[in-house]
Amino acid sequence: MSRKLREALSKKEELRGKALALVEERKLDEAMTVKDEMKELDKEINLLRDLEDEDDEHRSMEPTSGAKKIETGGSEERSLEERYNDVYLKALRNKSISMDERSTAHEYGQEHRALTEGTGEDGGVLVPVDQQTKINELKRTDDDLSQYVNVEPVTTLSGSRVVEKLADMVPFQDLDAEGNIKKTDNPKFKTVAYTIAQKYGILPISNTLKKAGDKTLTSYVNKWLAKKKRATHNAGILAKLATLTKKAITSFDDIKRIFNVDLDPAITASSIVLTNQDGFNHLDTMKDTDGKYIMQPDPKDATKMQIKGRRVVMISNKVLKTTGTTTKKAPVIIGDLKEAITLFDFETMELLSTNVGGDAFTRNTTDTRAILGFDTQMVDDGAAIYGEITLA
Repeated sequence: MSRKLREALSKKEELRGKALALVEERKLDEAMTVKDEMKELDKEINLLRDLEDEDDEHRSMEPTSGAKKIETGGSEERSLEERYNDVYLKALRNKSISMDERSTAHEYGQEHRALTEGTGEDGGVLVPVDQQTKINELKRTDDDLSQYVNVEPVTTLSGSRVVEKLADMVPFQDLDAEGNIKKTDNPKFKTVAYTIAQKYGILPISNTLKKAGDKTLTSYVNKWLAKKKRATHNAGILAKLATLTKKAITSFDDIKRIFNVDLDPAITASSIVLTNQDGFNHLDTMKDTDGKYIMQPDPKDATKMQIKGRRVVMISNKVLKTTGTTTKKAPVIIGDLKEAITLFDFETMELLSTNVGGDAFTRNTTDTRAILGFDTQMVDDGAAIYGEITLA
């Protein structure tokens, strides 16, 4: 499989995830637009596959004398991705890596802008692109906060973005009597810088599981990596949300004021209500002055709830915690979190395995260390209000 085809397939998966997220937010028109992009991308994928088939057929007719072949039990040449998958699985099992395999890992690392230069003596290895895609798919659960913020994949360990500050727009002025043009206001910008922080976790793999088939081992590792990546990203997002000024919510009028006054109308239109189980339960029993429940089922999907037409998202108490001991306060965050926070995701993930270091020797396991990098930055602290409801 060529690099262009892999990139196209990866792009399609990104668009698919984006479309699903838009459907969940009931942004159906935008989801249809993304679907149209996927259809156009399908044309490119099919064309690339046809061209590769023609290229393979052409190569099969050429003399093979002096040609370098990589055998797979037959005569077909294997792609870099396929060869690297073998190296990846050997590294997970903590098997020795040959010089040819290290060369493959180095080539793969160069192609995907690795943090390290391929496989060393200790067996460090990068997670292949197809596995990274699967990990991201597994990560997307209701408790994955990254789906509600802006996620920007990056390939450098630091950088910055220039964004326009929300400010009052001053109208053009009249010409004076002499026809002179006065200086008008200019757009106001600010720089949002990011620095990728490297985070790690260690997964003990039983030596019995190492003997299982490739799919079983890969599935086990992927699920663990997905959970760890989700928890790590959640922690970064929650840390930024915690910097917002807390606002007490005692009645439905307080919620209406947040929508009507505290948030800019452009933000209100795309806002959600993010809360935990305690907050959701409180909102579910709250009534307006007419005795009607303020939270109503979405007319298009009765399994989803909304307030003033804005989706209410419930997160586990374990993730989005209720604070206090005697006086407990549940978080109710209202706004457009995609405008408020950006998560800069350095998608390259590195694994390293050992069966003798740390606690691995005493418990007969192979310990696999995963390193990932990301940073979260508050882009617009006016795009979200951190409300708190005091629980009875």
